[in-house]
Amino acid sequence: KTMERLGISSDHGGVHVAQLKGMADHLTVALGDSGYNAHKLFAYGEFKDVMPFLIRRMNENQDAFGALQFDRLLINQELTRRMSEMFGGVSGARNNKPETEVKIA
Repeated sequence: KTMERLGISSDHGGVHVAQLKGMADHLTVALGDSGYNAHKLFAYGEFKDVMPFLIRRMNENQDAFGALQFDRLLINQELTRRMSEMFGGVSGARNNKPETEVKIA
């Protein structure tokens, strides 16, 4: 909303959003689908070099663990939807609708 109010387009070359892979991936996808410059970062290198960085990020982003549970729910929901489309007409198939459906605005 702030970008819109300031007249900055979502795909402006000076505005990019980046997150570590595996951290609230659904947000990065939603931003990318909405036209924002959204990127995923991958930590790479030797274990002794990468682990301190990842541990610092983990400590800084404790709420990310809740997001990981949310990601798992979204993945399960999508897998269920796809399986239902593929095998929905199979005799004896049970209703594959997830108990909790997540809607992203």
